[in-house]
Amino acid sequence: VTDLVDACAKKGDGDLLNLILLAAHTGARLEELATLLVSSVRLETAMPYFRITVSKTEAGLRDVPIHPYLQPLFESLVKQSTNEFLFPDLTFTGHGERGSAISKRFGTLKTKLGYGPTQVFHSFRHTAITLFEQSGIEENVAMDIVGHEKPNLTFGHYSGGTSMTQRYDAICNGIDYSYHNTPVMALINPAIIQ
Repeated sequence: VTDLVDACAKKGDGDLLNLILLAAHTGARLEELATLLVSSVRLETAMPYFRITVSKTEAGLRDVPIHPYLQPLFESLVKQSTNEFLFPDLTFTGHGERGSAISKRFGTLKTKLGYGPTQVFHSFRHTAITLFEQSGIEENVAMDIVGHEKPNLTFGHYSGGTSMTQRYDAICNGIDYSYHNTPVMALINPAIIQ
């Protein structure tokens, strides 16, 4: 993750860098992030979050806490958006997808860095989930963050889901990368990276 973040920052590919940062801190799918609406971002709450309104499953429609490290990035994205999307420059394909072209850019970048066919954008989802497990985050909390269906009757049918506090704590305590020592706005502005 840190290699890809550094490479994007040096290349100056802001949209790809921002999508990588969001995916690495949430485990969200690329298309979920590519279709995020400005109106779905809630920065004024005690625990800022964004609402995913487009997903391949019903469990994927969810509220995801914003990692404190990414709050300045979200503030910037909301302020700078020129249309209803958080990533205004992405365009729809004929199949109605907004993440397709940037997925190809990711493929080109990771191949240049020597990563093989098993490392894809979806690998950020795997990484976030692995970090949750290795940090001791309860599986049902992680499932609510990443939008997985709960397979059992108790939590899958009867429960109203985990609280925002539980999910926010999991994001804060479960996700940590070495680049957190660099302010996020320095990452997204290559001109000020030393």
